[in-house]
Amino acid sequence: MKNLLFALALILTYAIGANAQVDTKETALRNVLGRMPDRSPLKIDTLEKVPMDGGVRYKIKYNIEPAVDALHIPEDYGYAYLFVPTTSKKGATPAILAIHQDDVNFHIGKSEPAGLAGDSTMYYGKDLLDLGFIVLCPDRYYHADRRWKAKGAGYGYEDPNYERDFFLWEAQAGAYQMLGRNHYGKEAYDLSRAIDVLCELPEVDTERIGAIGHSAGGATLPFLLAYDHRIKAAVSSCGATAVETSYTYDYPMPMPSCGSIPGLLVSGISTADFFNAIGSTSILLTRGNNEWGDPAGNQRFIDEISDFEKAYKSNPTAGDFEAIVFDENEGQHSFPSGVKERVYKWLTDHLK
Repeated sequence: MKNLLFALALILTYAIGANAQVDTKETALRNVLGRMPDRSPLKIDTLEKVPMDGGVRYKIKYNIEPAVDALHIPEDYGYAYLFVPTTSKKGATPAILAIHQDDVNFHIGKSEPAGLAGDSTMYYGKDLLDLGFIVLCPDRYYHADRRWKAKGAGYGYEDPNYERDFFLWEAQAGAYQMLGRNHYGKEAYDLSRAIDVLCELPEVDTERIGAIGHSAGGATLPFLLAYDHRIKAAVSSCGATAVETSYTYDYPMPMPSCGSIPGLLVSGISTADFFNAIGSTSILLTRGNNEWGDPAGNQRFIDEISDFEKAYKSNPTAGDFEAIVFDENEGQHSFPSGVKERVYKWLTDHLK
């Protein structure tokens, strides 16, 4: 009996220790992303409904987080285009979160993946509707309907102005840093609220939700997936990169300060740790072999894929990991047709 009790005590001690290690790591990752606001009950308003071939496009507005009186920040709302195919059935349709890029068009935001403006090679939200998915294309903060005005409370500009909008992004990110938050933590929280929206839709199969993002939209994914485990399969197109090395002197291109994670380099946490924390979500990364016209500098992006894969697969609950390094479009920072075809098939295989 004493031996049995000792064995049980040993097992319990080991289990508690293992859980403590998991909790410690998860706590460390949450701390790196910064303070998160309280999640208030979701409210969704339909602003527009447009019938179209193969389904319906809605423009919606939903609450993200409450006002911050100390900085005179008004209540933060999300805006998105939502596509619902005519083939959708209650509780049975897989859904995709389509995350837009940055580029120079801060005024476009959600309209690009929705197929309404911008680069036609980036219409992946509309493409995925045509493949039978419910698709949500949200504005990331500091884009389109979510841009702060330069003076006074309120949001939104109609006109494009890259210089103005870039500095408004700097100002908005700076405000969150004053609150103990940062760019990627804000992105993860906001996109998690977009997943809340998908989960509220009666047609969505909540066990089959995917995500796709290009460039900066894809760079957010490791942080979102580590923070919110409701995504089953995700694609980062020319996006995922190690933030901790993005501000080195020899980086291929200069990065704005608002995209950094304060303290990351001395925290003992790396971007690969977020890949490790993704768990069972399957992930596909793409990279051009010459994205920024500097093959030697771009090699670091390709080398990082191996680091991310190793970290991801070291989690015993890991799903599938795949990477595509392409020559198409001369390996530029893009989403070429051949890669797109493979990505859409991969999403279909994992979600349908």
